[in-house]
Amino acid sequence: MADASNAFGFAIIYSVSVDIKISVSREKGQRYEALVEDYLVSQGYTILDRNWHAGVYGELDLICQKDKTIVFVEVKGRSSNQALEDGLNSINPAKARKLLYSMQAYLDYLEKKKRLFSPKTRFDLIVLIEWPDKTHQIEHVENICLWDFLDNSGYSRT
Repeated sequence: MADASNAFGFAIIYSVSVDIKISVSREKGQRYEALVEDYLVSQGYTILDRNWHAGVYGELDLICQKDKTIVFVEVKGRSSNQALEDGLNSINPAKARKLLYSMQAYLDYLEKKKRLFSPKTRFDLIVLIEWPDKTHQIEHVENICLWDFLDNSGYSRT
């Protein structure tokens, strides 16, 4: 870390810790997604795409197919026993909207580029919990209705 000052006399601090933190976080996220991918394959899913970018709408973590259903999977890594609730709470109205737009963009892509069409789709959330002893637990919530998140009332499992 080095200090310098600009024309206004304010100290400018240069640091690479942000880049390192982002790199470590991205690496951890990729590791979590690989573990979730292995889990999904063991459950009979076929992985169609990973980290699919939908322009300004963001990214879909995993896109799978099980039977004749396209499954969009959001992966959240957590390290607490409140992980499932925390994972569900991470989907706010803005995130839900971006996910819905991204999912539609992917379906358009499938239809145009791959000449595939699947009227059956669903959205799943998988929370991977990493415990202090480095063991993992997977919580899989299937068929979440993202529309429930748009009115800010959140997700209800009832």
